[in-house]
Amino acid sequence: MLECDTEIAKVNEINLNFNAPKVCSECGNVSILFQNDLCKVCLSRSFKKLVKIIDSVRK
Repeated sequence: MLECDTEIAKVNEINLNFNAPKVCSECGNVSILFQNDLCKVCLSRSFKKLVKIIDSVRK
């Protein structure tokens, strides 16, 4: 539990910086980033490629 206003302010600042829009490393669009500095669209695309690779190895 947070004990004082300064701790609450620090946590709020960290949360704002974490959720701040940044540049996607694959497409270059500015948005909220996820794993490996990718936007949601690029991350989804990379997972679809990965699923195809995994399926080809399973056969």
